[in-house]
Amino acid sequence: MKELPTFNGYTIDVRLREFRRASPEAGLEVIPFVSDNGKQLIDELYALYREIDIAVFEVELQQYCE
Repeated sequence: MKELPTFNGYTIDVRLREFRRASPEAGLEVIPFVSDNGKQLIDELYALYREIDIAVFEVELQQYCE
């Protein structure tokens, strides 16, 4: 069985285009990608990926310059 990626406590289901989180207290929370909250989560996720790409590039550049 394939495991779906997670971000900020939400499972990311690209096929259904939604973020999902389940808890015994609150039940199932579903946030569609196209909703305001979904767009905000996507923006945060892309910002994180940009930070990671920049950090990896800086490490590679530093190793190259040594």
